[in-house]
Amino acid sequence: MCGTADGGPEHDTCTNDDADTDTGDESVDEAERAQFSALLEDSAEDLYEHAPCGYLSTLLDGRIAKVNTTLLDWLGYTRAQLLGRRRFADLLTVGGKLYHETHFAPLLAMQGHLSGIALELRTADGSRLPVLVTSTVTSGSDGQPLLIRTTVFDARDRRAYEQELLRARKQAEQATAEAEAAHQTAETERARLQQVVAILQKSLLPPALPPVPGLEAAAYYHPASVDEIGGDFYDLFALDGGRWGFFLGDVCGKGPEAAAVTSLIRYTLRAAFLTDSDPVQALTTLHTALQERYGGEDPRYCTAIAGTLTPDGDGVAVTVAGGGHPPALLLGADGSARYLPTPGNPHRRPAPSALRLRRHRAAARGHDAAVHRRPHRGPHPGRIPLQRGRPARLRHRPRPGGRRGGRRRPEGSAGELRRRPGRRRRAARPERPRPQHRHRCRPMKTALILTGGHTASGPVLTVAGDLEHGSAERFRTAVNAIPLHPGQLLTVDLSGLGFCDSSGITALIAAHGRTQAHGADMTLSHVPPTTVRILRILGLDQVFRIHPAPGASPDPA
Repeated sequence: MCGTADGGPEHDTCTNDDADTDTGDESVDEAERAQFSALLEDSAEDLYEHAPCGYLSTLLDGRIAKVNTTLLDWLGYTRAQLLGRRRFADLLTVGGKLYHETHFAPLLAMQGHLSGIALELRTADGSRLPVLVTSTVTSGSDGQPLLIRTTVFDARDRRAYEQELLRARKQAEQATAEAEAAHQTAETERARLQQVVAILQKSLLPPALPPVPGLEAAAYYHPASVDEIGGDFYDLFALDGGRWGFFLGDVCGKGPEAAAVTSLIRYTLRAAFLTDSDPVQALTTLHTALQERYGGEDPRYCTAIAGTLTPDGDGVAVTVAGGGHPPALLLGADGSARYLPTPGNPHRRPAPSALRLRRHRAAARGHDAAVHRRPHRGPHPGRIPLQRGRPARLRHRPRPGGRRGGRRRPEGSAGELRRRPGRRRRAARPERPRPQHRHRCRPMKTALILTGGHTASGPVLTVAGDLEHGSAERFRTAVNAIPLHPGQLLTVDLSGLGFCDSSGITALIAAHGRTQAHGADMTLSHVPPTTVRILRILGLDQVFRIHPAPGASPDPA
């Protein structure tokens, strides 16, 4: 389009370039459309011959009438080898032929169409070609069937994928079977181990307490685990002169090592009593034997209480000595109870306590379950109170209906010696109401966290969590990794300590021994009240420098 910018002829402007551009674009579009049309103008014969799938036309009797080049290339045959000479069933494997005759052909004749049938074709070189076959019966104008047209799709990739799935499924089933067999084997081994543990545990304890004239003696032992051997021991046996000896105690730790120590203790005490019936001398002999056998880098210790019984007339004279064990209980006929002092620890010679048991009076040798029990967070109707003036008592509370249940008893043994009352009977006490709480409070373990530090006086190791059988070795490793020099002070901060059992106390003793070997010293700071009490019961307050936690009672008994 031409014109003047200001209406005058001398300033003509023209837009012929825009017209030429539009014309060029239209020419390009027409060329592209012509090329695209040329691509679509393939002959129907070419589309048939080079389709991405195989085409096959057969007569009603199965003779091949027409086949495209794609299928010929897959099979490796020439057209002359198949047309009029072979039937469709001749291209199938033996299994495919059977399926064609029994299922494929009858269903096709009845329905006139089959789709997605998985078959295998036999190629010219004898290999197998997995395919998916779809067939349709073509009828004439009169409705009579004339031909069978078949489409063949290559299924080699799909067959490989299916085989991989089957292989993976078979491997998964085999792995499951192996896992079940391994689980069964593990259960069998665990049952065998439990049987061995039970046999070994019984060998460390008397099968039954012998009858003592004029006394009733009873013992109860319940292990905390059926998979580990405990370290508790007790015995009651006859001495000369009509006297009887007894002892009860516990070894630190569990397992075969604790069982070995228990065996040594049990036979050492019995031999010591037969040599000298003085319980103080028996415990002294035991202390010497343990020092000789376990005085090296792997210290082992135990707490024990021992004594003698001498029946005389209407009573029984009892002499008791303690070696770091919780004190015994003296139960009166009126139901009152008090502790029987049994002083003694590894650094102080045991001092005996004497008493007489008369009719309706009992002395209970309690175990040290409080040392091994994990303290419960919060009140529980079955916990054992350890308070001044209120001694611990073990009582089994049966469930309604007579079944045993309720709270599981702590590991350890509880023995009771009671003066036989003869024919006199005590008045029956009124039955106490049973607690209504039935839930179990099973505390969770807290992982041990060790944090190192340093002060002007020496290294600091902060302990948080539970120091028990499973974590004591980690504590030992951490202590051994601390460099110590003569004159230094190793401070073990127990402000975060949640629970400490005998294995943890053994680890503390081992740490103290290492500091002494390097000419250093060790102190325990912020010690919880329960741990302070345990250390004092064991006499370890004379070994460690103990600084209780702020606000704790100076004597948390």
